[in-house]
Amino acid sequence: MKQDQAILKILRYNPEMDERSHYEDYEVPFTPGMTILDSLIYVYENFDSSLAFVYGCRYAFCGSCAVRVNGEPALICRERAVREMKIEPLANFPVVRDLVVDRTSHDERVKNIRPFLERISPPTGEPEVIKPARFEGFRIVSRCIGCLGCASSCPSLSEDVYEFSGPASFVELARYFLDPRDEGDRVTTAYSEGLYNCLRCGKCEEVCPYEIPIPDLVIGKMREEALGKEITPPALNEAVQVIASTGKVLSTLKEDSLLEKLSSVAPTPNAVAKVGFFVGCYVDRNFNLHDEGRATVQILKRNKINVVVPRDQICCGKPLLEVGEKEKVKELIRQNVRIFEEAGIEEVIAICPGCSLTLKKEYPVIFEALEGRKPYFRAYDLTEYLLEKMKLNTGAMKPLSLKITYHDPCHLRRYQKISREPREIIRSLPGIELMEMEEPDRCCGGGGVVKLLNPELAQAIGRRKARMIAELGVDAVVTPCPTCVLQISHALRRNKVRGVKTLHLTELVNMAYG
Repeated sequence: MKQDQAILKILRYNPEMDERSHYEDYEVPFTPGMTILDSLIYVYENFDSSLAFVYGCRYAFCGSCAVRVNGEPALICRERAVREMKIEPLANFPVVRDLVVDRTSHDERVKNIRPFLERISPPTGEPEVIKPARFEGFRIVSRCIGCLGCASSCPSLSEDVYEFSGPASFVELARYFLDPRDEGDRVTTAYSEGLYNCLRCGKCEEVCPYEIPIPDLVIGKMREEALGKEITPPALNEAVQVIASTGKVLSTLKEDSLLEKLSSVAPTPNAVAKVGFFVGCYVDRNFNLHDEGRATVQILKRNKINVVVPRDQICCGKPLLEVGEKEKVKELIRQNVRIFEEAGIEEVIAICPGCSLTLKKEYPVIFEALEGRKPYFRAYDLTEYLLEKMKLNTGAMKPLSLKITYHDPCHLRRYQKISREPREIIRSLPGIELMEMEEPDRCCGGGGVVKLLNPELAQAIGRRKARMIAELGVDAVVTPCPTCVLQISHALRRNKVRGVKTLHLTELVNMAYG
C-alpha cells in the first residue's frame, strides 16, 4: 500500500548561489499528528541537507521557529502538518537563507524603547504593596515569545518600516507601560514609534500563538493614555470634538442627510418582523454611499421586514473608542439606546461592521455600567441577519452575469467572526461567479485613524489591495463595509485599475432584485 504523502512547496534562497528566491517541491511521508517541523527535518535528512531553518525548544516557547505556512505565520514545532503546504520565511524581514530571516531590525527597535524598568522614586523602607489585579495587563503581554508572527502579518509595517515599529515592538513596550512599578514616559515613546500608524485591523491578534489582544490592550490603552496630551495630533483632537458636539463624524447640510429621507419610510405591508436600521455616519452623510442605505431598506422590505429608521440616531461612538476616548462616548451610547428603545425596537441591524461591532460588544458593557442594565435590543450585522434570521429570498432575483471578488472587512471577519455569511449570500445570487483574491482579509488601509493622520500610508496599503483585485480581471469587488468601499474605490482609481466597480454587498443584492 502506498504511504500517505505530504507535499511541501518551500521557498528557497541561497545568497551565494541564487539571484532570486524560488520554490522547490518535496514529498514526505504524512502521518496524522506530525508537526510541520517533523516534515522539514525529513526533507533536511533525506533530500537536501542545505535547507536552512531554525528551531530550538520544540515546545512553542522560544519563538525561533516561526515561518509562514500557506500564507499565515506559524510555529512549526506546534502546528500540525497538512497534506499540502507552501512554506515561506516570515514577511517584512530580510531573508538570510531559505526560511531564516534577519531579526536585527526588530532588535534595534526594541533597544529604542528603553527595555528596562524605569523608577523615578525607588521605594525605600517597607516593600511596596501592589495588588495582583494591577499586574493583569502585564501578565498578558508577558506571554509574548518574540516569534514575530505579528510583525510578519502587519499591513502597516509592510509599507512603513521607518515610522512604525510594528506590533512586536509595541508588545515589548507594553511590558513596561502595563507594569505598575514602571514610571517611565512610555506613551511619548509609543507616539515616536508610530502609535497612530496602527490600523487596529486585528491581524496581529489573530496570528498570535498566545492570543495577545494587541489592538485593544496595547494600542488602545496607549491611545487612551495619550489622549489630551501635547503629543495628540491636532486633527485627532478636532475630530473628537466634532463627534462629541454634533454626534456625527461628517458635517453636512441637513437636506443632504440620507437619515432625514429614510426616517419617513413607509411601513411594510404584511410584515413578518420589525427591525431598526442603524444607518451610520458615512452612509448618512456621504452622498456617494447613499445607495447603500437605500438598498438596505429595499432589500428588507422585499423580504417583508418592517424597517424603522429613527431620525435622531447619532454616531455609534466607534471613532471615539478607536482613539481611546472613553468618557465622551457615554452620551452617544445613552442617546442611541434611548432612541431605539423608545421606538419599540428589539432587533437592530447595521451595514457598517464598525457600527455593528460597537452595538454588539461595547453597548452592553458601557450601558450596563451607566444604567445597571443592558439595552433591550439585540444588534446584528446585516450579513448575518439576511442569512440567519431573515433567510434571504432569492426566488425573485434575475441573473447578473458578473465576476465578483470579495474583500473581508477587518471589523467583520476578525472581530465578529463573520466571513462565511457574506460569501454564501454572494454565491446564492443567480449569475454570480465569486473569485477569491490572494488575501481577501488583508486590511485595505481605511481604518484605525490612519487615513486621517497618515494618508500616504493608507494609500500605500490600498495600493497592495488594488493589485490583488486587478490580477483577477473581475467586474466588481464587493464588501459589506462603507469605509472599505470608499478606500478600495479610491485605491483602484488612484492606481488606474479600470473597469472594476466597488460595491457594498447591499447594492449587489439589490441589483439582483432588479
